[in-house]
Amino acid sequence: MEQNQRSEQNQRSEVDKDINACMEKLAKMEWGEEDERHKTALLLFGESADVRKVWLRLSHTSCESWVMGAGRKYGYL
Repeated sequence: MEQNQRSEQNQRSEVDKDINACMEKLAKMEWGEEDERHKTALLLFGESADVRKVWLRLSHTSCESWVMGAGRKYGYL
């Protein structure tokens, strides 16, 4: 039981690190919280760890195109 709890805590910790890194990068984009790109990025972060990993690997210049394309695909924009 203890090992399962530690495993769950480690997984939550990794998710927290991913999300924090995504939020830091999003803040650097300077889109503002009311900007549709900002809102779309937040929705995408919640989709999966894979989506967050893509975001973190993209250059800043590619982020806007990626968010806009994904937003249109999923009907966010």
